[in-house]
Amino acid sequence: MDIDGIAFDAFGTLFDLSALRTRTRQAAGHEGDELFAAFKGRLIPWTWHSTASGDYKPLHELAAEAVQAAAYEAGLRLELTRAEWVVEGLKELPVFDDVKPGLERLGQTGIPLAVLSNGTAEGIDALIEHNDLQGVFGHALVADSVKRYKPAREVYALALEAFGAPAERVMLVSGHEWDVAGASRAGMRTGWLARGEKFAPVLGERADIKAQDLRELGQRLSG
Repeated sequence: MDIDGIAFDAFGTLFDLSALRTRTRQAAGHEGDELFAAFKGRLIPWTWHSTASGDYKPLHELAAEAVQAAAYEAGLRLELTRAEWVVEGLKELPVFDDVKPGLERLGQTGIPLAVLSNGTAEGIDALIEHNDLQGVFGHALVADSVKRYKPAREVYALALEAFGAPAERVMLVSGHEWDVAGASRAGMRTGWLARGEKFAPVLGERADIKAQDLRELGQRLSG
């Protein structure tokens, strides 16, 4: 497959969001797992609503409000400062076990790599540093720079501009079907990381490559 650049989604693709449970458990005790699940169930739909309504807020602000709303649903009283503390954990998420060996394999291909995230520059830079990935990605591209969230085409266009290539020569790799669909509709090539899940097409859009993890994706793209 001839491609000039690969852009990776961050949360849930490179970085394991479930690690945030450590903080929700500290904030809510035995109801911490329920708080995490309710928060996770809100975060992505709220980014869609934010973009559709034209009322953009940076991810950390939106996430803190989602934590508070999740706590309210669970009958918990959680001050905003405590919710913000939970969200600070987004800067310390670990990578999935397959990420570093997969990126190393992809690095051997010479294909330029980037992160393309709904986050902020500060947050993504912190994650890259926390996981010792400095120098791996040529670009850290964030929705905050265009004040819209994926699947808005303005976000995917950041990758095309960064790589200086047309959409059909740039691949988005994501662990989210809706993200794959958004990139596909923007004309990009797409890769989906299953990690044990079954792919469910969104709006009929299917990934060009499906792999169980980043190791397999790296093997397939490196030949």
